[in-house]
Amino acid sequence: MNTELQNQLSASHPSIFREIGGDCTQTCMAFGIECGDGWHFLIDSLCDQIDREVEFTNRLFPNLKFGVIAFQVKEKFGSLRFYVDYIYDINLESDDMEKVRKKMLLIDGMIRMVEALSARTCDTCGKHCTQDPENPFPRAQCDDCLDKRRKALDRIAEFDQEIEEANSQNSYFKENHK
Repeated sequence: MNTELQNQLSASHPSIFREIGGDCTQTCMAFGIECGDGWHFLIDSLCDQIDREVEFTNRLFPNLKFGVIAFQVKEKFGSLRFYVDYIYDINLESDDMEKVRKKMLLIDGMIRMVEALSARTCDTCGKHCTQDPENPFPRAQCDDCLDKRRKALDRIAEFDQEIEEANSQNSYFKENHK
């Protein structure tokens, strides 16, 4: 995801994305959000819901000190992966611990739902898409973005071929790169 969109997410959800740009020996968020710009709205909507749940829980049960931190956000096998750590007071009584478990299950469910939606959302532009079941490396891209990508790859292949032909005609290259 581009830096501007990552900065927007960090500004809107500072408690969730507090690890962006951190030490790579401590967090995978050191590398930022590793997916296409088209999923920005999915991630932002998810984080809005997580923030609401955290705020509601802490207002209702102040002794929990409950929080959520993203430790890795990326694309994998054509869909979003959103991994989190949960923060809460370690000295909780069993009733309070049960409340934390329920909130964690609720938030995990919201994350799984957004991950499923991402598989049908173009990671480049955000439009609805379908994935090719024959592709061993699925990618969530709409037809328009997929065509643009294929054309760009074709241009790269043509350029590589032109370079190879030019090098094969160059006597210096032939003599020094046998």
